[in-house]
Amino acid sequence: MKSLVFKYPGDPPQPAIEMNRAEFLTVCPRHPTRIYSGDTVQEFPMAEDEIWCDQCDEDPGDYVLLIGGTRAMCRKCADEFYLPHCRETS
Repeated sequence: MKSLVFKYPGDPPQPAIEMNRAEFLTVCPRHPTRIYSGDTVQEFPMAEDEIWCDQCDEDPGDYVLLIGGTRAMCRKCADEFYLPHCRETS
């Protein structure tokens, strides 16, 4: 794991962590995806090893960039949109 800080211009800094799939699955336990519509909630279970990139909805493989503890990014999206705004923590 590698700790970073993500700082997009105009937004507050957020913690970011580069990790592999196994580390992500340990840090972020799986829970059902919930979709809220008015007063109704639909739940869709996730497989124990299922991960989606929050930017492109693809499986990130063995690289995950976790931003703010809630957003998972694949290598392609991390390289294009997020890592240019990250710096290593000391």
